[in-house]
Amino acid sequence: PLSKGGPSSVAIADGKLYIAHYNVVQGQDDSALSIVDLETGAIEEHAFEHEAMQMVVTEGSIYVLGDWAIYQYNAESVELIGSKPIDKMPGSYSYLSGLCEVGPRYSRFLHRVGGLRPNSGFKTGFKMDSIG
Repeated sequence: PLSKGGPSSVAIADGKLYIAHYNVVQGQDDSALSIVDLETGAIEEHAFEHEAMQMVVTEGSIYVLGDWAIYQYNAESVELIGSKPIDKMPGSYSYLSGLCEVGPRYSRFLHRVGGLRPNSGFKTGFKMDSIG
């Protein structure tokens, strides 16, 4: 059994199940990654120093959305390779959601940024980002 709480995102790649843990509702500081070897059942657990709202695993990398950035980790060693900050929308409230892979060869991702603007209501938009 996993020792961490509920998943915020899951992915399967190269015979492994990747489970990002983060309480999206409460925003608690318990972000982690569990990696389950689907053949042996062995479980690795790794703590993150940032939120883990969404995750994509592709081309030997783990990409994690959180703390107004996209983080890239090596899928084998789970070492941080780099990160890309994401600008907030103007207004009194902004949020991130919906990280999805657009082009694996170029490590390009589409994410959604939303916000509440005074006197103009709720706005949302999509932005393309890449790391590296």
